[in-house]
Amino acid sequence: MNNPTMAVFSPIRWSHELIDYLERHREELETLIAVYVVEADIVRHWARTWSAEGWVGQEAGRTVVETILADFEQRADAFFQRVERALGKPVRRVVLTGDFVPRVLALAKAEQVGRIVMVRRVRPRWLRRWMQTEGERIAREACCEVVSIEPER
Repeated sequence: MNNPTMAVFSPIRWSHELIDYLERHREELETLIAVYVVEADIVRHWARTWSAEGWVGQEAGRTVVETILADFEQRADAFFQRVERALGKPVRRVVLTGDFVPRVLALAKAEQVGRIVMVRRVRPRWLRRWMQTEGERIAREACCEVVSIEPER
């Protein structure tokens, strides 16, 4: 029995390249843990900023956050269905919010994951020097192989 593979997706950065990768390797994927990251903190930050600057009222800000998070949940479900169709079998579904990096690393360790696959966030070269991405942090700290897929531009 092979160790599980973990695929990390988000509504902000997932692409068909990651689905294609999983399809190409479906024979070696006995178990896939599909992790969908809902970057809710970004949405909450936007709403707080809009409210603080007077663009929207507090209640409207909450409504915006709730609407966007509900959309993320629908996208997560559609995403899981798409992955399962591509692989022809069910996957283990995990949805994470907030600071997901430590939770991805802990889950990978607990489940004895053999490989983590994710789409690399594309940032300008000058910004890469100053800011580490979540993917780079996962790659550096993971207890297993990490495959970073370059998204199409």
